[in-house]
Amino acid sequence: MLAAGKKPMVIYGGNSAVCDEACQLLHAAGADVPRPIGHVSNAILMEYLGDVNDPAPNLNSVVLSRTAARVMFKRLLWHVELMLKHNRIHSDLSAYNILYWESKAVVIDFPQAVVALTNPHAFDLLQRDIERLRQYFARYGIQANAPALAARLWQDFMEARL
Repeated sequence: MLAAGKKPMVIYGGNSAVCDEACQLLHAAGADVPRPIGHVSNAILMEYLGDVNDPAPNLNSVVLSRTAARVMFKRLLWHVELMLKHNRIHSDLSAYNILYWESKAVVIDFPQAVVALTNPHAFDLLQRDIERLRQYFARYGIQANAPALAARLWQDFMEARL
């Protein structure tokens, strides 16, 4: 059941089963993703984020304070780590696939998510996701070494330390 004032959002797509599975897994793990409500055929029903008349904006269209950006960057890196801990890589993570609502980032768009242990390009996809976050947050003066962060996360993942 949705909370008062909340309405569902329907997502249609060819990989809706992959998206639904990833959202179910990550929501249960405490990730900042819309709450999945149901899945039928090629449609997913998810929690709607936004006002009655306006959906939540994507992160790319929001201006943050430097302090808020620093906190959000750390939280999104935690999110990348949480996904990897659950054997998933978003593989298209960018400020366009992150909604900003009620002062927090909510990751969306999982149809292209991959299983880390079985995808031969998993490390490259992980590194690209982190690099895209680094590129966005650089405008706020945040510096990060995406290849080093990806390498550390990947090594911790492969050695079951996440």
